[in-house]
Amino acid sequence: MFPTTFAVALHAITAMCAIWMVWTLVSRPDLAWFAAKAIWRRLGFSSILGITMGVCTLSLLVMGGYFQQSFWGLSESTIHSQTGHFQIMKKGYDAHQRTDPWKWKLRDHKAIVNLFASDSFLNARVEVLAPELTFTGLLSNGQTSRTFLGRAIDPGADRRLSAFGEQVAQGDRFLSSDRGMALVGLGLAQSLEAKPGTGLTVLTTTPRGSMTSADLELKGVTESFSRDYDDVALKIPLATAWDMLGDTLCDKVLVLLRETRDLDTVLARTKKLALERGLDLEYRRWEELATYYQSVHALYTGIFRFFGVILLVFSFVFITSILEISLLQRRSEIALLRSFGASPGSLLRRFLTESVLLGWVGTLLALAVSLVLIQLFNLHGLEAAPPPGSTRGYTIVLRVLEEPGLLLQTGEFVLMAVVVSSILPCVRGCRRPLIESLRHG
Repeated sequence: MFPTTFAVALHAITAMCAIWMVWTLVSRPDLAWFAAKAIWRRLGFSSILGITMGVCTLSLLVMGGYFQQSFWGLSESTIHSQTGHFQIMKKGYDAHQRTDPWKWKLRDHKAIVNLFASDSFLNARVEVLAPELTFTGLLSNGQTSRTFLGRAIDPGADRRLSAFGEQVAQGDRFLSSDRGMALVGLGLAQSLEAKPGTGLTVLTTTPRGSMTSADLELKGVTESFSRDYDDVALKIPLATAWDMLGDTLCDKVLVLLRETRDLDTVLARTKKLALERGLDLEYRRWEELATYYQSVHALYTGIFRFFGVILLVFSFVFITSILEISLLQRRSEIALLRSFGASPGSLLRRFLTESVLLGWVGTLLALAVSLVLIQLFNLHGLEAAPPPGSTRGYTIVLRVLEEPGLLLQTGEFVLMAVVVSSILPCVRGCRRPLIESLRHG
């Protein structure tokens, strides 16, 4: 969630704090013991700092957990309902699909299917291969016509590919044997006053540039997360589209994997095997296709980082003020130690050890308490209204335990805030003139 350079700085500061504590415990265990006793004796100040750390930790985890759940849900719904994990197309399709789309279709998609079927590595990791053909035209109920964005799909593959992000509001999904059937989005069905069993006529163009039509029976009405998509969505079996167009072709083959973590290895092996077999193909990952996901990810990440900056400034100011007050109250202690020969450097090491120890203990406690509260929240959940442009609400869940990187960066952030905030007060307290400390002590 944080920028790479900032995350590296957090790792470095955390490592230095860990090395400091280990070195202190090994070389000066008495100093670590004195630091623990000093923290316990000033339990009031320690509690205030602990509460501050807890608020910062909980705030970051709640916001980060909500954003991570949004990223996960949006990515999975996009993959399982629209893009697959990656898509395979004829080389040049992406560059020429707008100017001359019919020339850049796949005419032998079975070669791609056979490539996956013949390789045990790919076959074990791929769940669905879904050839797809997109087309546009007019859809009519005999009295009213509406424009549509059509997808010709394999019925069996579509049942699994659309199960995550698409619900059937009326009727049912396709069966593998269905021909001459149609599924339409909720908005398109309402504008045509269509329901399951209604007869519809589709009008579109063929690869040769002529007009063609087909009579369809509405089998179901679907509802996705996007209201705009539901207003134009039409799906028909691929075989029906081929009969209508007079040609067996498709735009692409969608590849859905069993595990998203296998994407890089599966894609690399697919490219290698396709090259060996002389298949002239191009590939696009789901991240490249999901422009809406990229926009949401950039927006939420920017909000999280801005919120982190605000928390960082707040924690620096607040923790520095608390430590300044604490050291002012310890002027007599500092004066006494200086009178017995303690150097400013030894005092600085002692106070920094207290700050590092307080940072470690406070961070671990803050993480533990925050995780308990978040898990209690997740047990009950919270229903949210549909976001703009969507048709369905959702249950708010904070995805924290599933994201160890978020936990690590949050803990490092809070530890860094405490340690760095303590440096200036500790240096100023140790460098205060002895006469001034004795006078006020």
